[in-house]
Amino acid sequence: MQTFRCFVRENRKEKAFDAVCIDLNLVDRRESAEEAIAAMLENIESYLEVAHEHNEADKLIPRPAPLADQLYYRWLLLKSFFAPSRKALSTRIFSIPTQKQKIFYVRPPLSPAHA
Repeated sequence: MQTFRCFVRENRKEKAFDAVCIDLNLVDRRESAEEAIAAMLENIESYLEVAHEHNEADKLIPRPAPLADQLYYRWLLLKSFFAPSRKALSTRIFSIPTQKQKIFYVRPPLSPAHA
């Protein structure tokens, strides 16, 4: 099973939430964090399906996000290490396993090899 690292950030200027997948450089904007996460799951599944249909998976997976998004994810990861509760972690950083129909909120890996 392959898992893709993602985060959600509030865009106060646009009054929306952006879900970002840093492993595939996908972004989705919705009115709520839950909608953005659900849309991101659909985007990832669609992206993977098209990449495999066109035999371009080797070239398109992974497709890293811009450095600013990668650094923001790592900042959230560091911040989550010091978070007082698990609930606080699940609102910002999440992983999407591609073989599951449900989104599971997980504590991101803390080792540098996985970050």
